[in-house]
Amino acid sequence: MIIECTSPKEIAFSYKEISNPRLLEYAKNKLPLHGTLKQDMTRTYCYLKIQDSFIFELFPLIKKPGLSIPNYFPPRYDTGAHISVIYPEEMPSEKMKIDELEQPFYFKVTGFLSISVFNKTFFALTVSSPSLNQLRLKYKLPTKLNYRSLLVPFHITIATSIQPIERKDDEDDKSSSSLESNLSNQRSPL
Repeated sequence: MIIECTSPKEIAFSYKEISNPRLLEYAKNKLPLHGTLKQDMTRTYCYLKIQDSFIFELFPLIKKPGLSIPNYFPPRYDTGAHISVIYPEEMPSEKMKIDELEQPFYFKVTGFLSISVFNKTFFALTVSSPSLNQLRLKYKLPTKLNYRSLLVPFHITIATSIQPIERKDDEDDKSSSSLESNLSNQRSPL
């Protein structure tokens, strides 16, 4: 299972792996598959800063109505395109010192999916990175990220929609998983 939930009775979510060969081919062959490890100003969130072209060049290749570019850019945030490495709620101490900041890390694109959770739908590339796995293990964290009880792989969010998109069985969707409950109005996880 790509995404798991540690509190299935409290969180409603669904995800689907999506077949989009053109998007995956472009991401794998035309975009730089590396980034620089960063930490936000509060030192409570760690991410791999990657080229913003992951969002701006891949977004038009998603053919779904009602999508928007994630709000990772000024004035709200300034992370831009990124791969989350350690979420704030995973930090063992509030202002953890990470020795590897400003170092390069490499990754490879492994898939494309959508996840509907907390009244939003996110479209993201899944990525793998043995070196990011090792980094998390060094700081005594599991290899999957834990965002509010959702265990998620490394990923690059390239589109969002405010309301979950209605799901229809179409040939682009390969598989899905869903858990139902009554949690709503949470902040965006991805």
